[in-house]
Amino acid sequence: MADEIGWSRKHLAGRFRSELGLAPKSLARMMRFHRASRLAQSGAALGWAGIAAESGYADQAHLAREFVEFAGEPPTAWARRQALTDRRLVHAGDGLADW
Repeated sequence: MADEIGWSRKHLAGRFRSELGLAPKSLARMMRFHRASRLAQSGAALGWAGIAAESGYADQAHLAREFVEFAGEPPTAWARRQALTDRRLVHAGDGLADW
């Protein structure tokens, strides 16, 4: 993109940061996390590895690290907490289906 508009990558990143308050990579990480959390909430039976792949994470461990950073807890703990208000996150065998 920087090449297309005739700017250096550094200049583009600086302008991006000054306009949006975030570096491009930080925004991309947030968007990837948002996609993963929406996929988990959709009720699709992808499992965490599938959600990681569908969202653009390198692997399930990468997704887990990002969940800890952005949500403050691992994805399974996040899903348990979310399931208290969103029944789509309740799956048979996770101990929450009977609540």
